[in-house]
Amino acid sequence: MNYTLLIYENAAGFDLRNTPDAAARQAYWGGFMAYTKALQDAGVPLLAGTDTHAIGLVPGFSLHRELQSMKAAGLTSFEVLRAATRNAGEFLGGGFGVVAAGKRADLLLLEGNPLDDLENLNRRVGVMARGQWFAAEKAKQMMDGLATEYRGATENGAKRLSPDAGS
Repeated sequence: MNYTLLIYENAAGFDLRNTPDAAARQAYWGGFMAYTKALQDAGVPLLAGTDTHAIGLVPGFSLHRELQSMKAAGLTSFEVLRAATRNAGEFLGGGFGVVAAGKRADLLLLEGNPLDDLENLNRRVGVMARGQWFAAEKAKQMMDGLATEYRGATENGAKRLSPDAGS
């Protein structure tokens, strides 16, 4: 579930996560998917990665789910990747989102073509971030460290919010 979907739920006064009626959940999700496809077909530049500030969503990990949802909505792999790269870079104006002279060299080197299958985004050889190369194993170590920190922070936060925290 991504933050963008939560915004639509709140606007519609509908809580998809807590609705026991599977048919209602499916209908709502289908409408959301159709809306996404309609926006793409109308030429609206879509952006991916809008969930990075939502509690419980980890940047990067949740992005992969969002990309798969965009694909399931009927966007081509190219359109999905453009939403996460070029469109995002143009929107943020940060000199990134494309591989070109004078742009920031942030990219993934993959074992397979993501245009053939978005799952290939998980088959990383390495990551170039801010001009520094991280081989896949080093990047995995760094991500594992972040996951450990996140789990600790989440557990500590849950303890502080527990009704028993004051006793």
